[in-house]
Amino acid sequence: MISLDVHSLAVFLISISIYCSTQHQTIHGGDSGELIVAACTLGIPHPPGYPLHTILGYLFISLFPCGSPAAKVVFLSAFCSAISAAFIFCTVRKVADVVMKEIYNGPRFQATKDGIKLAEETSETLRAIALSSAYLSSGIYAFCPLIWSLSVQAEVFALNNLFVACLIKLTSDHLLGSDKVSIIPYIGSFMFGLGMSNQHTLLFVALPLSFGVLYHSRKLLKQGDFLPALLFYFLLGLSVYLYLILAAQNPSRGAWGDTSTWRGMVKHILREEYGTWKLFAGSDGERQGWESLKKGVGLFLVDLPLQTCHFGPLLALVGCWKMLTTKNTRVLGFSLLASTFSFLIFFHSLANLPLSHNKLSELYRNVHSRFWMQLYCFIDVFIGVGFSLLAASAASLMKGIPSRELLIVIVGVLGMSVQIAMNWRVCDKSSEWTMWEVGHDWLSAVPEGGVLIVKGDLQTNIIRYLMECEHARPDVQHLDLSHISYEWFNKRHARLHH
Repeated sequence: MISLDVHSLAVFLISISIYCSTQHQTIHGGDSGELIVAACTLGIPHPPGYPLHTILGYLFISLFPCGSPAAKVVFLSAFCSAISAAFIFCTVRKVADVVMKEIYNGPRFQATKDGIKLAEETSETLRAIALSSAYLSSGIYAFCPLIWSLSVQAEVFALNNLFVACLIKLTSDHLLGSDKVSIIPYIGSFMFGLGMSNQHTLLFVALPLSFGVLYHSRKLLKQGDFLPALLFYFLLGLSVYLYLILAAQNPSRGAWGDTSTWRGMVKHILREEYGTWKLFAGSDGERQGWESLKKGVGLFLVDLPLQTCHFGPLLALVGCWKMLTTKNTRVLGFSLLASTFSFLIFFHSLANLPLSHNKLSELYRNVHSRFWMQLYCFIDVFIGVGFSLLAASAASLMKGIPSRELLIVIVGVLGMSVQIAMNWRVCDKSSEWTMWEVGHDWLSAVPEGGVLIVKGDLQTNIIRYLMECEHARPDVQHLDLSHISYEWFNKRHARLHH
């Protein structure tokens, strides 16, 4: 089911090594400071609370002896993305192998000695094509600028992509397997619920995959205990949200909201203070619906070639078409395509960030684009299948060339190498200490026993990280004006400030 071989292990090791070589070593911008502090103190970040990321971050900080707290939580992102790349590798290798075997109608063993030899050669070539396609697609995925940059910082998106890649892998194993009665639907339901405790947008891609699995297992629907069992495992994964109630009983400094009650927990999970199913709480946001859909999808289509070595969109179209027209991969192809369109339509219809803001459009577009990460899990599977057709054509032209299979695999590895070389400079964050230095400058300017009052996520997250995780300036009191305005701050957290 979750297979591990030397090639998928190699993809994981290559990915994790490069991520670790280029990752942030300390605090950086965005929500990273807040997420790191939550992991350090077992606190509660902004809605929806990200309990799974907080717990895993705490474990990484506690278990790994070397590095700053920030570097350890960043390593969590790198670890998740490296596993995601391995899952993409395994999925593409399996799907490409199925597609190639249907094209060649399987290895044809004949009674003659020459016929057996021919079948063995064909089988080796098909394995090489599948391997080459898997290396290329997993490399394009792991080292595209968007995913690479968010794999070397402390954010929740890499963990979300891990769940997306895992669900794709489970779905492909189930739909392409010969045994329709397996534990995969139950594992998938648990992973679905667990992933929802990290990021809600998983819903847009996981539901279409679930429908594909249910269609494949439709005979099991007649069993009265099948759907209740799936619901049980989904809720079991979702139960990680109970952490919010437990953490709120003794809230740490900077914890967000009042989740000490069931109503407070639900309010936090549903992001009611931001607006449920909204990214932007202000009045300047894009109108939800057609306007935000048109704007968001347009930006994504412009960005797509830049993330996939420019030739990715064409290969993805070819691969998608081939999966839909191949008997054994048709249901899987429709499931992946439905998930892709589901996310494109629902996310961009609901996302309301002011992407046309005169002064902050670039900032908001960067925030918006982070959610596209999960789309590349699907697109890169299609890219891998599309490339397998090219590799098959090249293999037919290379008949009689010694080490033909090795050359085919090398082409895929070279494709991965090109993606790494193209994006290394822009994604290398290993020497960036600007935020850490600025934060120390701010703190050093405060007189002994003083109070530092700031407003804004960037300033607050940097100061809070330095004070709570690196224990800088314990004599200073830090207050965030944006938090003071909330009722829950005065009710639950004012006692922490004296």
